[in-house]
Formats: sequence, C-alpha cells, structure tokens
Amino acid sequence: MEPNQQDLMFSPEAQRTDSLYQYLSRRYALRQETVSLGEHRLHFFRVADPDRVIDRVLEAHADPDEHIPYWAELWPSALALGKFLFEQQPDLEGRRLLDLGSGSGYTGLVAGLLGAGVVFSDNQPDALRLCELNWWLNFHRPAQFWQMDWRNPPPVEPFPVILASDVAYERRLFQPLAAALDQLLAPEGVIYLSEPNRALARGFFQMLAERGFSWDRAELAVPGPSSKAIAVSLYTIRRK
Repeated sequence: MEPNQQDLMFSPEAQRTDSLYQYLSRRYALRQETVSLGEHRLHFFRVADPDRVIDRVLEAHADPDEHIPYWAELWPSALALGKFLFEQQPDLEGRRLLDLGSGSGYTGLVAGLLGAGVVFSDNQPDALRLCELNWWLNFHRPAQFWQMDWRNPPPVEPFPVILASDVAYERRLFQPLAAALDQLLAPEGVIYLSEPNRALARGFFQMLAERGFSWDRAELAVPGPSSKAIAVSLYTIRRK
C-alpha cells in the first residue's frame, strides 16, 4: 500500500527534519538552495550569512580558533569535490564512506546520490545537525552523524572511502590530519580530497608522501563567493 500524505507528514523522518529545521533556524538565518547534477537535484539548507556567525564566535570566545564555525560556509572546494565525484562516477554503491569535516554536508550528499553508506563527521554539533537536516531533505534511508575531532579519532573499523574537502588550511593541523587519514583509511582504500591550491598545503602533502601515500591530481574551476571562478585541485589518494 502506498503511504498517504498524512502518513508522510507524521513519519519519524518528517518529524526529525522539522525538529532540526526549527532548532537551526532559531540560531541561524538559513537559506535553501538547489544544485543540479545531471537529472538529479540536491536540496539543502546553508547559513545565509556565515561572516556574521564567525564574527559572533570571535566576540564570544577567548580562544576562537577552537570554535570558528568554518562549517557555516559552503566552500568552493566542496562544490568542486561534489562535481568531481558526480562526473567521475566512482563505484560508491553500498560502500561505507567517511565524510571528514563535513561542514554543511554537501559532498556527503553527492556521495549519497551515488549510493554510498555515508558517515558524516564534524567536531561541531550544529554542523552535524545541518548535515542531518540536509540528508533527510534528499534521502529516505539512514546515514550516520559522528561528532569527531580528527586530532583524536576514535578506534573504528577503517573506511574504504574517505572524502575530505578543504581540510589542509592550518599548519598546526597537518600532522594530526595526516595521522587520522592513515588510521581511518582501509589498506586498499581511497581518499578523494579537494584543496584550493594554497601554498602552505604543500607541507601537508609532504607528510602524506612520508606516510606512503601517492595520488593523482585533477583540476576544476567552480564559482567562488564573488562568482569569480576559483581553480580547485582534486586528489585521488591511495597507499603506494
């Protein structure tokens, strides 16, 4: 029997989606967007004014570096990684996938579109709430949402696929990030990583090479915040 409209309105998923939206919209101004990928449409909410949210955090915390809500922005690297995955169509169907530093969850949504079993992870609880809201807007199957700091990842079964979008942005995080990727990736696994060609990121890739990783690199141009095209590098990373 097909569910009627009333059933859908009061399903646990619909109630959870409404609860998440009510919570987040009280804390942040949200706007909804749609991205077209071939014949598919991804619908998601994002923070309407990320700069205002960042300014609020800078004023409220004595040590703002630990609290800056980078997740509130939809970065060009995330758009590029999503586009890359959709165009390359890697075999993600049914595969367990970790979205590391998920932010608003965009790249994990694209992976979900390709059939992956997505584990979203971020160290900010509101980022995970936004990921979950965006997931239920698009899919009617469960995903997982982990609050995780990559400086101290949990002892879990390694993942065959890891996504990482614009994570190499602070030198002090390079060593723990490289160690986390080494720990969390299965022996024959693959990392899809996007990076907007920051000069300082060379040090991070040197650390990956020292841990026995190698990679192929591609490049995509995507719109930046001012609609000017930004070149983003896409790395397909494996152990040698």
